[in-house]
Amino acid sequence: MTAVDAPTDLGEPERAAAPATPDTEAEQSTGWPLRLSLLGLFTISFNSTRIAGWAISDLLFVLAAFVIVLKIVAGESRDLAPAASRRSPRMVLVGTLVLLTGGTISSLLAPAPASSMLVMARFAWLTIVWFWILRSVCRSRGDLFRMVAAWRNGLIVSSIAALLGSIGVPMFATDYNYGRQAAFTFHPGELMNFLLPGLQVAIAVALVLPASPRSTRTARWSFAVAGMLSYALFTTGSTSGLVATGGGLVGMVWVAVAARMLARPTADGRRQRRRSRSPLTIMVGVLMILLGVSLLYNSNLPIRERLDLLREGDAGLESSVASRERANEDILNDLDHYLLIGLGPNLQLGATGASRPEQLMVTIQGDLHNGVHNMWLKMVYEEGIPALVGLWLILGAVTRAAYRLVLRTRGTDLHPLAIGLFGGFVAVNVSSMFGPVAFSRHFWLPIALIGCLWEVRRRELRSEPPAPARSVGSPADRPVQ
Repeated sequence: MTAVDAPTDLGEPERAAAPATPDTEAEQSTGWPLRLSLLGLFTISFNSTRIAGWAISDLLFVLAAFVIVLKIVAGESRDLAPAASRRSPRMVLVGTLVLLTGGTISSLLAPAPASSMLVMARFAWLTIVWFWILRSVCRSRGDLFRMVAAWRNGLIVSSIAALLGSIGVPMFATDYNYGRQAAFTFHPGELMNFLLPGLQVAIAVALVLPASPRSTRTARWSFAVAGMLSYALFTTGSTSGLVATGGGLVGMVWVAVAARMLARPTADGRRQRRRSRSPLTIMVGVLMILLGVSLLYNSNLPIRERLDLLREGDAGLESSVASRERANEDILNDLDHYLLIGLGPNLQLGATGASRPEQLMVTIQGDLHNGVHNMWLKMVYEEGIPALVGLWLILGAVTRAAYRLVLRTRGTDLHPLAIGLFGGFVAVNVSSMFGPVAFSRHFWLPIALIGCLWEVRRRELRSEPPAPARSVGSPADRPVQ
């Protein structure tokens, strides 16, 4: 078997990257499932706007699921992805079932089983139904780009709201300490988590797109979007957001370098190359970054104030950090209480009056609550180690897929998106080490989009014509010494 015929990590023969092809007429049309999903992605960060207790985004996705089911039953699935692409990857499905099983058992034995089961229903909605909806409406890279654009535009609106709130516009200003902004979410930390993956994608698109007149315009727009999202991120005053942003950037740089070093040879034995950007464009980008850092240092944004207070040893911030550290230590010191069965998802000990070992209770201002600000520890504490193993299976499978997508999209306009989603995935996981975000949509969105990108790229590789045969004695066919 030659290198041409060797199976790739996407399950298809490795071939030279083909240029983007126009979508078919059916794929160019935007059916109702895709329209509703685009609106759902656009409003996903408007979490505090509710109708009968439901987030607008959730309602739109429920409608999309209803329409998809009707179309499948009626046999009118032309504007949906192929049936094989709607299925969940095997390892993600296994991890999901393990997580849901562990959480359900803990919920049934919890002091408040009804409320705990509602949390598990949320997990099932996100990891099974929501993923299925997004895969079902993503027929091609054109649809994928529309989905990313709708998500990005919603983040821009939230960023504008945060900007207006930071300058004191009454309609958008929030009452959080240090002037922290939350836009259309319930908490500045929630807004930060929604912005994190979008910022990584905007940076990747701005820096990685191959040079061309159209991509240059796209890069400039992406630079502007990245600046806007960065400003909004700073208005949240979240120090963990800065750490997560740095983690995402490191992840993007690492995977981009790896993709360049591990690029496979094309049919003629040469490695894939892309047209480099003009040095002037790179210099302008670097100058913009330096200017942004300078403006941040000399600004009065919440993040600057909180960093100054943290450096000066502010009592309030130190107390907050200490209480979180104490809660995390309590979990680690008492793993024997919930090796297999946790206390119940989202259990508020003070509200239920549950009797648990004193060391598991975190007291803040006389109230008992589970102030665990670490996703993994919170999952062990509430759902047991089996549920955490299920989460690890999902994250491991997605990490593998995201890495391979970066390698397999070189030379296409999917490559910047693959790098950005990899960085976004790293960023939300770093952020999850500082917050209880396991059933929040901002954590699962990069994972869902990576799944959509995986299916799109796999279908493209399957539809590409076979690569031309190499001549005997070509460099790629010579035996390895």
